[in-house]
Amino acid sequence: MVLHQTLNVVSFFKGLSENMLELFLKSKGLELDIGTLKSGEGQQYWEDSVDEDKRNECRLDCGEIAALSSENGLTFIAEEIEFSSLSKEKKEAVEQSIEEFETFQDKAVWMYVNHKELLDRAGKFCFIDEIRDTAWKRRKGFDVRKPSTDKDSLEFFSRCIADHFHKKLKKGRHCVTEFIKRADTYLYFAHQEDTAVRENQFNKDQMAPVTRKPEYLLVFAFSPQKGMLEIWGERLGRSVTTLYSIFAKTLLNLEKLPSESADANYDLQKVMTQRVQFTLTRAPTLRSLSLTEIQLVNIEDSRRYISIKSVRNEDALYEEFEERVPREVRTQYVVDALRFKAVFDSPKINGRSKRFSLKFPNECTLGLDNDAEELKKVLADSGMEFKKDNA
Repeated sequence: MVLHQTLNVVSFFKGLSENMLELFLKSKGLELDIGTLKSGEGQQYWEDSVDEDKRNECRLDCGEIAALSSENGLTFIAEEIEFSSLSKEKKEAVEQSIEEFETFQDKAVWMYVNHKELLDRAGKFCFIDEIRDTAWKRRKGFDVRKPSTDKDSLEFFSRCIADHFHKKLKKGRHCVTEFIKRADTYLYFAHQEDTAVRENQFNKDQMAPVTRKPEYLLVFAFSPQKGMLEIWGERLGRSVTTLYSIFAKTLLNLEKLPSESADANYDLQKVMTQRVQFTLTRAPTLRSLSLTEIQLVNIEDSRRYISIKSVRNEDALYEEFEERVPREVRTQYVVDALRFKAVFDSPKINGRSKRFSLKFPNECTLGLDNDAEELKKVLADSGMEFKKDNA
């Protein structure tokens, strides 16, 4: 999960109700005076009463909780409850308990105390959704087989990753992998246990560096439906191809890495002849979806392109398109990219927006969150889905 490296724990405590703070401290085996801790002397009282190791442990845990103490964080928690193995009755009980608390912070702390495993997984959803789309390394061409998730396969996968990083990059030998499934995407979080990193923390009102183990080293996201493997990690360099191969061998039982398929694409060219009509039937929280930019590239010379944008509405966009790209010259161009703006319903604000783009032949900037899944359904229903030409 995303850690709040500069989080002040005492300030975090002051945002909790007294009952919830007492519950959190009890889970940590701490008996402190709540009134003093939430007073102006709270910081000094905290440092005098709790040893450094326990303070660091609380700082890291509170950082994880704080990352989910928001409306978006509650969305990730609700998503994990939905995907969890809990019975229907248990899911409803957990959701009802969460509703009883007034603040997002109290809700997240209650989940930490009572359902830490669910909160950890929600934190992983939050973590991957905050990764920039351009930071993922993608490989297409896989078939629709589902990857292995059993204990033995994960251990074999972890050993292969550890061996690679030890032999090639001189890093530690120990690696563990955790698997979770999010909708139709298989997520693997590989953690190099004995690789340390430096991070900053507050120590007596000053920033000081400390050594911590990284929470994640690598994230693998595999979609059987798309036949695509995505990998995220810091400074992977030439290791990416090896990591693709390790995943294919250990979790897909493939003897070699398949060649990338070049026969699939998004149907962007339809805007040349017709106005795109969006079908929102399968997107219950999507209020509207509009096309905001059309980018065309000359077939003979890719350095020549036309970009048509509109900040007003789609009507203005199509009017400018008709003026700048008359039908007699359209055969000289292909649609290289389309950009969109989606507006979702939100109970707290007057709609929240999300921008994304499709780029020919098969690039999409949508991530793996719930909003992205709804938008992908809309694209499919509107005839712009990612598909194979010979299907």
